[in-house]
Amino acid sequence: MLVALARDFHMTVVAEGVETEEQVRALISCGVEEGQGYLVAAPLPFAKFSELMASRRAAPAVAAPAGDTLVA
Repeated sequence: MLVALARDFHMTVVAEGVETEEQVRALISCGVEEGQGYLVAAPLPFAKFSELMASRRAAPAVAAPAGDTLVA
């Protein structure tokens, strides 16, 4: 219900604390498109976060399974 309400107000919903693939599937089925949590990465100091982002930008794109991915 809250996701639908947020969409009605043109708001973005970001799920926090996503830790399992099961949670990802449940969030996607509810309409959540963005999330963060240990499934993506543990909390990092800024320098390590910057390194992680740089390595992900440099890595070749891998096709994710349709309908089973949150943007993080």
